[in-house]
Amino acid sequence: MAAAPPQIPNPDPGVFEYPPLPEGVDAIRVLTVEPGDFADHVVCRLVPVAFSAKPRYTALSYTWQDPYPYWENESERTSPTSPPAITLNGRPFAVQPNLFLALVHLRSPTHALALWVDAVCINQADPEERDCQVAIMSFIYTRALLVAVWLGPKVHGAQTDQLRRMHTDWKTGEARLLAASIHDTDKQLLHYSAEPDAATADRIAASAYWTRLWIVQELCLPQQLVFVYGAVLWRYEDLARWDVVREARNPDPSVTSAKTQQGSVGAGLAAIVRLIDTRDARHSDRLRLERLVERFARSRCSELRDRVYGLLGLATDVYTFPRERDEKESDGGSQLSPRRGSGYFPVRYACALYDLWADVVRFAYFRARAIDAAEWCTLLFLLEMPVPRDTNKTRFYKQQWIDERRVSVVRTAGVVQAALDQRVADEEPTPPSSPSSSDSDSESESQSAGSTGSVIRAYGYLAGRIVQVGPAYGAWVGSFRAHQDWVGAWEDHAGYDTPPQLERLHRIHDRYAARLMAYGTADLARVAVMRRSGVVAWKLDRAHQVDPDGKPRFDVDSGGEGDDGYRAVFDKTWGTETQDVKATVGNALGKGRLPPAQDDDDEPRLFLGTGCAMGLVPALAQVGDCIVRFWNCDAAILVRPVAAPKDDADASKPATAKAQDVSPAPPTTFMLLGRADVAEVVDRTATPGFDPHAEKMLWGGTPDNGTEDLGAVCVDLDLLTLQKITAHINT
Repeated sequence: MAAAPPQIPNPDPGVFEYPPLPEGVDAIRVLTVEPGDFADHVVCRLVPVAFSAKPRYTALSYTWQDPYPYWENESERTSPTSPPAITLNGRPFAVQPNLFLALVHLRSPTHALALWVDAVCINQADPEERDCQVAIMSFIYTRALLVAVWLGPKVHGAQTDQLRRMHTDWKTGEARLLAASIHDTDKQLLHYSAEPDAATADRIAASAYWTRLWIVQELCLPQQLVFVYGAVLWRYEDLARWDVVREARNPDPSVTSAKTQQGSVGAGLAAIVRLIDTRDARHSDRLRLERLVERFARSRCSELRDRVYGLLGLATDVYTFPRERDEKESDGGSQLSPRRGSGYFPVRYACALYDLWADVVRFAYFRARAIDAAEWCTLLFLLEMPVPRDTNKTRFYKQQWIDERRVSVVRTAGVVQAALDQRVADEEPTPPSSPSSSDSDSESESQSAGSTGSVIRAYGYLAGRIVQVGPAYGAWVGSFRAHQDWVGAWEDHAGYDTPPQLERLHRIHDRYAARLMAYGTADLARVAVMRRSGVVAWKLDRAHQVDPDGKPRFDVDSGGEGDDGYRAVFDKTWGTETQDVKATVGNALGKGRLPPAQDDDDEPRLFLGTGCAMGLVPALAQVGDCIVRFWNCDAAILVRPVAAPKDDADASKPATAKAQDVSPAPPTTFMLLGRADVAEVVDRTATPGFDPHAEKMLWGGTPDNGTEDLGAVCVDLDLLTLQKITAHINT
């Protein structure tokens, strides 16, 4: 007689009443699957238990959706087409089809199986409970006896035969023995399967499971892992030694088959390798939050906030509950730098995406280490950074380590925006509040930059001084004459008057032109004017130290008091009274937005600068303005020198003025004009760590054409401006 399929009753639409978790202690709910045959209805109990009671449970890792949505055709689909239900505490409870199949395959005919399953054990309709359970997720997975990874069911031909054949496999497979082995009664009966054939390995690699964000910590945190595919079991150690996985970890183009390098199989193998490498490094300093966010920025999740919160349990520099010492630090009112290396990161699913982005940026900047001190010191030695006389070299290099966060913060801000699908600006941020001492790097950095509290002091470098402002974008696209005039004027400028230099410019322009032609309205809109009085830049001194006295002081939010020179340039540039600017900025920030750009209808214009700088700038740019770039990304801003040139008439020279006509006196302070788009695209895959060649520009390296030593600058940015200049950047 043929085996009957498991019973799948229709779920009751009524709301399930969750048994409450114990108050005042860390606790979970454990799902106990009662023993039964494959074809029996699934009956479970859900019981709260405190961790102090030492619960023994297996955590289940799986994908909520069909793990093979693109693999089989309709006749081979392995998941039930109707929504299944289990009986939970005596009531019907709807579950996803893939979870249902996991339960019937793992159920033992003789022993109850205690599981922790996120979709069932957490009341997903209770935001406060979800926040608390996510905050202790690392505890949940590290305290589990083991984690069972459900890779989905085997395929058995026509759908009408699927469940019956699954039943047949289940009776002879290892999955049903897992519960008995946990009870220490039948361990000798549990045998792990041999390495699968190539077709099965390819199908497993193509599973949607590997694309999920939440599996990262589910696979990397536990001590023991088993993989379940239908009724067969593999240990983690076995999977890591599969031929197809070893080939993916150590690719050899002459050996590895083409199909493992492309499509869903290739993507799955790449994800498996990334997870194995992450698990191997799970206790190391390499798994800091911002690196994890970047590494898994493209992993799939139904809630974008999971791209951060789903990694907190694995991040080695994060704790998700405040500690007593941090409360003391924040209550003390000290302006000293907070304790470095790790920090408190709250879970707040109700927050706006902007606020989550700001939380990560503040955490990476004020609290977490982006690289360790040894790595930073090695970089500084490599760059031959000069050490002042009578200074202990080791102590000096360690002191410089704090500068790393200023170097990398702009790139980090862009990486997090990419992880949040560039939707940070779509949701209104929380109204600004006063900064606390725990968010301040120093007194100067804790003061407002004309916006929302936290000030981010970034290090950038002057990538070039504008020597030619070219045609507007529309004219460059549509007019051959405008294009011809733009290119023909390059040789009029010092540094670009020889064939090799012009040849290089043409190569840069050709690559950039292909990119420009693909730009749409949104891309051009990002090259925008930013009227932000509190965003200022100034050069580092020759010892590469921040000179507090070098910072221009002028802020409309503080009544317009500050440097007269800065105020004069600001008022001249914007053509408006200080108090009017203050009102405009203040009103906009109260709504969580930057004020609209001046001359909103003006298109961005092309520019040519020293150092082979080329790109798009807002229409108000003029000869003598400068481009500031940032480490390991293509984020760029347009700034105007505040210090007057030797000849005041230089600032009013026409856009076609030659480079030698611009005063060579190096400016030391700058005012933000807006965001720029630069031609030097980062076209490689970014990796953690530093690029010493690019880094030399930060410490005063000579630009490639040898015309000018521009050097490093400090840029004080408020969070709103930082968000604007890092949206959609290449990293």
